[in-house]
Amino acid sequence: MIARHAMRLPVGRPFPPFGDAVADLWVLGRPLSLVQEQALAVHGIDLPATVPEAEPHLVFADNLWFTHEAIRRFLAACDERGGQMRIDGPFLQATGALQDLDDGRVPLWLVPAGKRREDVPVVTVDLAVDAKPIPPQHPALDGADTRPIPVTDAMVHVVSHWVHLHRVNLLAWLAWGEGERRRIAGSWWRTILAILTISLRARSFDPAYIAAAIGHKGRDCRIHPTAVIEASVLGDGVEVGPFAVIRGSWIGSGSKITEHARVAGCIVGERCTVARGTNLQLSVLLPGSYVSEGRGHQMCTFGRDSFVAVGVTTFDLSFGREIDVARDGVRVGIGTRFLGSAIGHRARIGPHVRLGYGEAVPNDALLIGDPDEVARNLPPAIEPGANVVRDGRLQPLKP
Repeated sequence: MIARHAMRLPVGRPFPPFGDAVADLWVLGRPLSLVQEQALAVHGIDLPATVPEAEPHLVFADNLWFTHEAIRRFLAACDERGGQMRIDGPFLQATGALQDLDDGRVPLWLVPAGKRREDVPVVTVDLAVDAKPIPPQHPALDGADTRPIPVTDAMVHVVSHWVHLHRVNLLAWLAWGEGERRRIAGSWWRTILAILTISLRARSFDPAYIAAAIGHKGRDCRIHPTAVIEASVLGDGVEVGPFAVIRGSWIGSGSKITEHARVAGCIVGERCTVARGTNLQLSVLLPGSYVSEGRGHQMCTFGRDSFVAVGVTTFDLSFGREIDVARDGVRVGIGTRFLGSAIGHRARIGPHVRLGYGEAVPNDALLIGDPDEVARNLPPAIEPGANVVRDGRLQPLKP
């Protein structure tokens, strides 16, 4: 069955801490509505103001993220009766938390002419997932996240919580990379061209040089010769400082990765700053955010124009139990013991603030550390000997 039109069903709603309209949710540098339209356009499907009922058409929830390969596989799995997409297996296992999918059914339908979406059969779609187990690490991390890593370019995900926004951005980056790999591997001449291009860039068979040759750098990038950049995509005008390290990350145009900063497996939006010595892993920075050196930030989402000062701690690992997050006024488990925090748009986090795992800082919030630990109103002279700070004042340390 051929569908040339699609209908976007308005069911999503803004969620804290960000509160963005569903259409404006940020996915790998583009609003979700545009991502949907571009994925459908690959198959010649448009989104008219009115869908003719006399023609078969797609219907999807406005908060549903999908790749064009997922749409292709869904259309191929449907017959003349149409269908509602259903997913199962490792992809659902890895991503199902908080989506409230009924038996894996996704809000995506192919509706035949003259039919209702409620009347179409459920169609299970093979997303061709290569499930990668999480590599073993320290024994303390055993069981922190037992879900497999779903490697495929056919992905679909409801976005209704900040955890989803974080996950979908990382999945979109993963899907893009897998799509490129399959595109190259699907043609002998593309494979040869890719090998030749990487070889000429690397000029070596050393794995480190080969990793540095994989990826893309935009125009007018300024990269210090001591920086290490491996398997990453950099937009236009990106600045990378001395001894900075970027691995497996997507960096938006105009962003700055300053000296000694480390960015691994991250999505960094346009005009962001990763300040001196900052360690970021598996995190998402929305445009204009500024993150300073702290105790290391993992699995976090930083809102637009947010600011995180030096010395902030974002906890990301629960040793004793599954992490829960706030949703509709209650705490809900998410099936993992590994998750950081969400920082709202324009929020400011001062030095020495410590954020628990799974917490969300509201938009425009200002958080500061304990003022009793900060020395204030210092006298012009201090008596000899050691002094301690108590209640914001210096006091002699008694032996």
